[in-house]
Amino acid sequence: MKKILSIMASMAVSICLVYADGGKDALPFVRIDRNAATLGMGGAGSASTSSIAWSSFSNSAVIPFFAGKGDIGASYQAWAPKTSKTSNINIGGAYKISEKFGLSVGGAFQSGQSYDVFDSSGSPSGTFTPSEMMFNIGAGFKFSDNLSAGLNARYASQKIASSTTLSGFGVDAHLLYHAGNANISAGLNNVGPKVSSSKGDSYSPATSANLAGTYNFAINPKNAVMGALDLDYFFSGCLTAALGAEYAYDNMVFVRAGFHYGAEEAIIPTFVSLGAGFKYEGFKIDLSFLTANENIGSTIAIGVGYCF
Repeated sequence: MKKILSIMASMAVSICLVYADGGKDALPFVRIDRNAATLGMGGAGSASTSSIAWSSFSNSAVIPFFAGKGDIGASYQAWAPKTSKTSNINIGGAYKISEKFGLSVGGAFQSGQSYDVFDSSGSPSGTFTPSEMMFNIGAGFKFSDNLSAGLNARYASQKIASSTTLSGFGVDAHLLYHAGNANISAGLNNVGPKVSSSKGDSYSPATSANLAGTYNFAINPKNAVMGALDLDYFFSGCLTAALGAEYAYDNMVFVRAGFHYGAEEAIIPTFVSLGAGFKYEGFKIDLSFLTANENIGSTIAIGVGYCF
């Protein structure tokens, strides 16, 4: 186990020292947490094997250790309603083809606040609404009773002006070690070539090295607590950390809270989150609310899903 943990830590830490370039990240929206449940824990929980619907957005290594066969979900986010006023619609799903292998898919579309457009003479010529979209596919494979790997690929596009579009491809790669109530994951998120613009410019993608873990503690047959921690070092030089907890009653009612730390110029800034959820006969609904940040505070997310 020590050897495996050493390899995972090396993936998450040493490689980022080689590629860090101090630049700003393009297509930052790809790093928004689309899962209303984990968003309620500050964005922590990418190593959790309790749900796989959103794994194509982060870590498909969780798929083989999911207790069910498949998981689907959809969510809506009113992101940063005080500033950018972005509306996000997201879908995700995953299916275990066998006990060792499974596939995941996902997509997101979001639109920002419209603004007035003026021609060269300064006269109004209409309005423009910024928009973003991305599509993901992923796969997870279990090598042994304790170790799995996941790989995701995505295409993302951002229209920031009527004549300016950014687009790019990215890949996630993770290893996950599962030991009883604990999961430890390490890997890379959104590795890819330079993001290109319709005007011929190129920018660095929002790439990071990730280290994550979860631990489930059963208080008694009906009460349980899960703790989650996610650390990301972005190759642009920023660090983010998310710490969250979830209380579950009878695997039916859930209460969540989390803290997300974003260093200066981080894509997702520091915030506090609260969340709740309900699950019955495979159907589930999750709510989350972000606060303690003037830029993305009052963000709300609602998610629905079904696991089988």
